[in-house]
Amino acid sequence: MLQNTAKKSIKNFLYFLLSFFCSSILGFLATPLIIKYVGEKDFGIYRLILDFVGYLSLCDLGLATSSNSLLTNSLREGKS
Repeated sequence: MLQNTAKKSIKNFLYFLLSFFCSSILGFLATPLIIKYVGEKDFGIYRLILDFVGYLSLCDLGLATSSNSLLTNSLREGKS
């Protein structure tokens, strides 16, 4: 049981690293293209909008996930 959990943890960590590096490389390659098509002056506004959208996702606080979990439990118990 402990070995199975350790293997899942290692696998999860490796997938996290893979997704982190893929998004970093993609951002590194996409930045010159965005500057070319958006323009140097408007690139700051573009980044500001993307950062704002990123902070909005932090404001979610997991409410959708927790309510989904509660809904699933109530449906399984027949309390809908």
